Amino acid sequence: MGYRYGFSERRKVGKGAYGTVYKGELKNGEEIAVKMLHNDTLGFDDKQFENEFQNLMRLEHPNIVRLVAYCYETQHKHAEYKGRIVFAALIHRALCFEYMPGGSLENHLSDEFHGLDWPTRYKIIKGTCEGLKYLHEGLKPPIYHLDLKPGNILLDKNMVPKLADFGLSKLFSEDKTRITQTPIGTIGYLPPEYIENNIVSNKLDIFSLGVVMLKIIAGPNWRSRSVEMSSLQEFTDQVLGNWTIRLQETWNGSSLDVYRQQVKACTEIALKCVEMDRFKRPKIVDIINQINEHQTLFGKLPIGHGPEGDLLSDHGHERLPTHSHKSVTLESSSVSHLNSSDIKENQEDDQHSSSYFKEKEEDRQMHQIIPMVHPDIPVDVHPSEPWILTGNIFGSVDILNYNTLETMNLIQAGSYEQTACSAKFIARKQWFVVGCKDGFIRVYTYDSPIQKVKRFKAHSWNITCLDVHPIEPYMVSASSSLMDKIKLWDWNKGWECIKTFEMQGLAQEIKFNPKDSQKFVVASILNAQVWNFRSSRCEFTLSGHGSLVSSFDYFTRGNQLYIITGSLDKTAKIWDCQSRTCVQTLTGHMDCVTCVCSHPDLPILLTGSNDETVRLWNSNTFRLEDVLDFELGKVTAIVCLKGSKRVAIGHDAGLVITEIGQQPLVSHGPEDKLLSDQHQKLRSYSNEAVTLESRLKRHLNLGHIQENQEEDHHNSSCLKDKGEDSAVHQIIPMERPDFPIDVHPSEPWVLTSNIAAKLIARKQWLVVGHQDGFIKVYTYESPAQQVKRFKAHPLVITCLDVHPSEPYVLSAGTMDSIKLWDWNKGWECIKKFEMPGQTYELKFNPKDEHRFAVAYLLNTQVWNFRSSRHEFTLSGHQSLVSSFDYFTRSNQLYIITGSLDNTAKIWDCQSRTCVQTLTGHMDGITCVCSHPDLPILLTGSNDETVRVWNSNTFKLEGVLDFELGKVISIACLRGSKRVVIGHHAGLVITEIRCEQPGPSNR
Repeated sequence: MGYRYGFSERRKVGKGAYGTVYKGELKNGEEIAVKMLHNDTLGFDDKQFENEFQNLMRLEHPNIVRLVAYCYETQHKHAEYKGRIVFAALIHRALCFEYMPGGSLENHLSDEFHGLDWPTRYKIIKGTCEGLKYLHEGLKPPIYHLDLKPGNILLDKNMVPKLADFGLSKLFSEDKTRITQTPIGTIGYLPPEYIENNIVSNKLDIFSLGVVMLKIIAGPNWRSRSVEMSSLQEFTDQVLGNWTIRLQETWNGSSLDVYRQQVKACTEIALKCVEMDRFKRPKIVDIINQINEHQTLFGKLPIGHGPEGDLLSDHGHERLPTHSHKSVTLESSSVSHLNSSDIKENQEDDQHSSSYFKEKEEDRQMHQIIPMVHPDIPVDVHPSEPWILTGNIFGSVDILNYNTLETMNLIQAGSYEQTACSAKFIARKQWFVVGCKDGFIRVYTYDSPIQKVKRFKAHSWNITCLDVHPIEPYMVSASSSLMDKIKLWDWNKGWECIKTFEMQGLAQEIKFNPKDSQKFVVASILNAQVWNFRSSRCEFTLSGHGSLVSSFDYFTRGNQLYIITGSLDKTAKIWDCQSRTCVQTLTGHMDCVTCVCSHPDLPILLTGSNDETVRLWNSNTFRLEDVLDFELGKVTAIVCLKGSKRVAIGHDAGLVITEIGQQPLVSHGPEDKLLSDQHQKLRSYSNEAVTLESRLKRHLNLGHIQENQEEDHHNSSCLKDKGEDSAVHQIIPMERPDFPIDVHPSEPWVLTSNIAAKLIARKQWLVVGHQDGFIKVYTYESPAQQVKRFKAHPLVITCLDVHPSEPYVLSAGTMDSIKLWDWNKGWECIKKFEMPGQTYELKFNPKDEHRFAVAYLLNTQVWNFRSSRHEFTLSGHQSLVSSFDYFTRSNQLYIITGSLDNTAKIWDCQSRTCVQTLTGHMDGITCVCSHPDLPILLTGSNDETVRVWNSNTFKLEGVLDFELGKVISIACLRGSKRVVIGHHAGLVITEIRCEQPGPSNR
């Protein structure tokens, strides 16, 4: 064989215990990895080396790095050997392996919320297990790896794992193995029987495999996290819960269920592999069988990148969805860039069955469809050049010329830490800027040759979004860290950070206002926030979506600025920036809306979705104009090409550049009136219209109380019920409903609000927590007076509770400690409790005056406020715990928790264990409630129903469905059988009848 370039330092790609690895190239152009073995090889058994080499050459498996050649040269020299000077032949040996461009797995490890998606991790786990099975079971005699770790698992260009450095010690004589003083394996991957007694068996590899799997699933720090848990089950629950949160952003239905079960199964398998007793560890065959069971549980799902189809088959072929009926198969190649010579124009009708339209022959549009395994995602468009800035999952950044379809690579995929997460053009400086996973911002010129302008640490990690000011030398950036701030940078001041902004939640997208040079908007969790960067304050929030806001854009209509937001709740909303209200909701997508875009030259809005379609809307009438479906998987991004009718659409399996036609291709009904009637038509359980006033004796609105000549803008009200029992169900449809959040202990009053609020009955007060972090206390007897106003938290106050006997109020705010306030001491904060996550609900214990519980993230924590310590955690849900309540059963205290995993759980506070799981809801549980006078538990859900359970037997007693949308909250009226249920579209007061608890049992 021949090789080029020699062994220069610049071609070194790694170093191991037995030698240094260089990147080489055969004469035929094939890239190889050349391992130069260390030269201290006196005493080498050359015959055994050759025999073992021949054995290794015969190994052939998709998950084993292929050994392609062996090179050596002999040099004679004298040396000391066993106390004597001898002449010996010094042999320089090199082993040549196939080159793995993906590098080692070690460079791709991260926790559940970052880095590789679950299908890719699952593929790596499965491939690693298959490779080890081949070594243990497919060979006679078997080969033990003895040093299985992420650094010895290499990835090809399609992220297929291959084991490397297996059994390398077998190439040496036994004497040499003892002489090198190189121990078997690596600390952290070795089992106790080897560390204590030097016992070597195939169970050593199984232990190492378990450690590797756990690092793939939960990241490099899995061990320290598991040590902090009270049990391995708690660790498994936390990992599964974290993955569920991430998976729900992209998947739903059976795919989500399958992936969650895969996460759970792989975690449990891995924990069995690291059993201290080697006889309890499973065999590799059993591991493979369990993995295969979960792969085929609901039919075979993709284990490659992308949502539909097996993009990476078991045989290393890539099967790509296309716009025609013919399949395209690429033999072991990853299409990340295509030149114009590779792309053929579509010369046939677009006749795929899932399309929403058919093109007329005379109006046929040109669709430039580029299928890709790991597609480039369009992220920005140059304002004057025909360039699209694109990036992909491996962190490469490119410029695509959308006229010629030629691609220029700007940044190649590098290490995991330097992976590009966001990028933007700075056209007036001829720069582009990249935000990376390591928290660094990197600035480059884009004219050839590309040069680095600046590199600086901007955030703690993972820069999720950037935007460039249209006229000022400013750029704004945000990261995925909850503890990080939004930052404003001035490149004229050497990229100095000139301002920071305290943000609630994670920034999904950020953009400067094109009509106001001092403002920008951030998409965060369930809303979009409008900020003024001169005053560093959030001016107002656009709230109304039922799930994460994924994207937004600005557009003008009648010379007035509007914002369109897209959400995982499957809708897009239109917001009037002047009135700060939602004027239209765009519906029709069958899955999450992932991206929205306003065309700069046409009156068109575009919404892309996980349902694989792009919907086109008229930005004047908000009517649906068209639906595009190219059968390339979920839509990830849309950018509009300035000065033309074309748009670039990024899908999970390809990129499309298409021209938007003039005529609508779908039929429409009569033209809708936008502003003539802004009241939503509500479904009602009864045929009669029921108004708020006809059901209420008095409605006290705190918005009328003035403070320092300013109105106190919030919706809190105290409702006095008539006490009429003439109707079983009092249904109050509302366009913007009040949610019941508290009940007076002695008066027939329900406190309703859309922010945190509680009654303090013994003082005749009500306390309100505001979005600006202030707590305000009012009297509720007319005329209402403000008693106290003070800054409690830096950001939004999420929840409050009042102690049943002490003069205490608990409050929690976004990104802040829980605080205990004493109103007898002038509302002094007398204690703080540090919480590691977002608090969703908190309540004092009705049976123990020193304790309270907190719902946060995936569990519920019980705290003692005398000792300021967290006593124990109730863990077991697979998604966010949204609500909880206390109840008694046989004079013993229990807690019911509700979660977005569609279940409620019953916890015994004495044994601190889950004694029952309540199932049946078809969507996330949003609220739970225990009736104070009846043995009844109630659970409300996004599936629009309330389920009624017996609190003694935990059996389902009935299901309530009033067809008023998602259930938001439930409050029980003391001294009666009635409950108040807040829905998205109205309020219901209904009586629970034990023999027939609801109007429908479905």
